[in-house]
Amino acid sequence: MELKFNVEKYLGQLSQYNALFNYVYKLGMPRFSTSIETACVGLIPNKNSKNDDDKFKIIFLINPDFFYTLTDEMQLFVLCHEALHLFFDHLNEIKDNDLNPMIANIAMDIVINEMLTKHFNFQRNEDLNNYCFIDTVFSQIEIKNKKIKQNKGFMYYYNLLVDKYNEEQNNPYHSKGISVEDFAKSLPQLMDEHLTDDVIEEIEKNNTDDESNENDSDSGNNSDKQDNNEIKNDSDSGNEDGNGSNNDEKEKSDNEIKNEEENQNNSGNNSGGNGSNNKDNFQK
Repeated sequence: MELKFNVEKYLGQLSQYNALFNYVYKLGMPRFSTSIETACVGLIPNKNSKNDDDKFKIIFLINPDFFYTLTDEMQLFVLCHEALHLFFDHLNEIKDNDLNPMIANIAMDIVINEMLTKHFNFQRNEDLNNYCFIDTVFSQIEIKNKKIKQNKGFMYYYNLLVDKYNEEQNNPYHSKGISVEDFAKSLPQLMDEHLTDDVIEEIEKNNTDDESNENDSDSGNNSDKQDNNEIKNDSDSGNEDGNGSNNDEKEKSDNEIKNEEENQNNSGNNSGGNGSNNKDNFQK
């Protein structure tokens, strides 16, 4: 059985941090999916679009295996984290600026995680130390030497990360260089990931299957309804026939009683007449 994301359960809790999060989630379609490892937010084509304003629809995907290993507060942190990606329009920033998706995602996670703990009353606990913050992505020496500042936009941290990657490329330890993937793996884990084309195709397929199942269900319900109506009509017809038969029998019974009463009256009259004649004959 498919596990459904209980939106109502979390919406009220999100509001305790800011009504913004509640509002953002109402714009999209939160759902569980094992197509991703953690969580992501993205835009998928809207097949029911009527104009350019709704060509795409927002979707939030959350891996239930990842989500249910988190504490209640961490679950809310992840949900708010995804909402801010959408709020800051991070979905389009990577495309518009032709950025490396992996490095950009790390920079964006730094901005969002720092903001949630500094401005939205989330506590920086040990669990969060495994994710991307300024002091988990950059060493204290880097922060001091490069004078890395807080409360900056993601492009500020993106450029610092590109510099860090280039330094790693020139590191003699990496004689053959280092891939972006390996560079990203060397840093604290990401809280989310990007919505890939493969995942979008799977979502669209599932939506098609869901619509097909709904249509089959509606067709089945209509068929059952038609069968019930036919049964009801047959029953009503039977009742009418039964009532007609009962009326005929009642009418027949009434006629028989009437005929019997007439016969009795005739018999009485005949008996009275014969008695009178007998009396006359006796007198004579």
